[in-house]
Amino acid sequence: MDSEIALKIEVIQRIGASLHTEDTSAIYFLRRVFGHQVEEVKDAVAEALVALWHPEFKQALRDVAVFVEERERHSEEMSAPPCASFFLQALGNSETYIWRCVDCALAKIGSPVVPDLLKALMHGEDNVRRGAASALGRIGDPVAIPALVSLLRDRKVWVQDCAVHALTRYGSPAVPAVIEELRDERSRLAAVKALGGIGDASAAPALLQAMQTANPERTWEYWKAFQKIGQGARPVLLEALQDPYEFRRASAVEALSAIALETDVPLFLEALRDTGTFGRVRDKAADALGLLKDASAVPALREACRDRHAAVRERALSALGTCGGMEILPDVIERLGDPNFRVQQIASMIFVSRGSASIPLLEQALVHSTENVRITAASTLQEIQEDGDLPLRILRLPDVEPAEKAAALKALEKAHHPLPTAVTFCRDLATNSDPELRQAAESVLSCLEKEITAPKPPSTRRFFGWKLKR
Repeated sequence: MDSEIALKIEVIQRIGASLHTEDTSAIYFLRRVFGHQVEEVKDAVAEALVALWHPEFKQALRDVAVFVEERERHSEEMSAPPCASFFLQALGNSETYIWRCVDCALAKIGSPVVPDLLKALMHGEDNVRRGAASALGRIGDPVAIPALVSLLRDRKVWVQDCAVHALTRYGSPAVPAVIEELRDERSRLAAVKALGGIGDASAAPALLQAMQTANPERTWEYWKAFQKIGQGARPVLLEALQDPYEFRRASAVEALSAIALETDVPLFLEALRDTGTFGRVRDKAADALGLLKDASAVPALREACRDRHAAVRERALSALGTCGGMEILPDVIERLGDPNFRVQQIASMIFVSRGSASIPLLEQALVHSTENVRITAASTLQEIQEDGDLPLRILRLPDVEPAEKAAALKALEKAHHPLPTAVTFCRDLATNSDPELRQAAESVLSCLEKEITAPKPPSTRRFFGWKLKR
């Protein structure tokens, strides 16, 4: 134990020994220290607080200390002391510092209390099961591993989490049993967390196998597990990149992104060219390149932004936004009109992140040939900066046809710009003193009115294979 931590524990123990319920400032200090990150410090604070408020705990803690001294002196196997039954009864207490004190006391008693803790794992009360799992994790007796593994299927998530934490303390000896739980849907996610916490590279093949069929919303837990395992998983993942099964390759790329090095950029660029039917490898590769933020990936990401799969375009565009600078904005303009709304949103966010420097390009996009580009550009401009003069600047644009200006003003209207409608705006300018502006407004208004009065083509719909006109 670190000398500084040992000193803190000694100070806490002295404070606890001399503390009275009237010492409000000292109690407040202990309650604040209870949030300390070091487990031993938390244990010392819990014991001090429990001894202060509950005299029966104070005596039981003294009995535990005597038992530990006797065991160290005699070294032979000793049965559990009478105070063990007191702590076992208090195992289900929901008060945090009491629960922690009980947990610590049972851990000090050690192996003699393991049989009772194993029975407590089957108790009907959630807090009892949770406390028993935590105490068994501290004791570290291998006989408890199967029972703790079965607790990964518990109906309560916080009980599962205690089992995960306990198995993490056991380390590599628990790995084979935890791997078996990856087959059970009830315990799979908890098993992934436990294997990640243990960090043994021998679990990498099983984790990768389970990751292939995992819910996409849950692969984050696998990602974290591989991150904790670290470079020990690399050989398995590199081999999986050559697998003929697309989803295995995709899982390998995603797992590699958790432990990626700067030198892995070529590897992910190669994965970005994967020819898989579903595009899963390409979208995971784009994610990985976005995490590495390497400018050399910009050309490949530009190409991937035109992929036939919306998920690939989405991830590639997001990565392009993190890897590139202002030079990528002309490519992002086209994505403002992407058929996928999420891609449009990401393109808009990239422009917003560049601030006022992106305004000239967005204003040019207002007269783009694609309506979606015009509308998204208008809403993005509004988000960057409220500009009441923008419609006037559109009317004054040189070498732009009136119909294009009309489309730009309609885009502003559809983007909920806080201005009059395009028709009202142009009508108000019909009597303006500036002849150039008046003429521009009249020509645009003519285009808008033609659009309003033009007869709409009859819509058709299919009804049992026949096209019917309305």
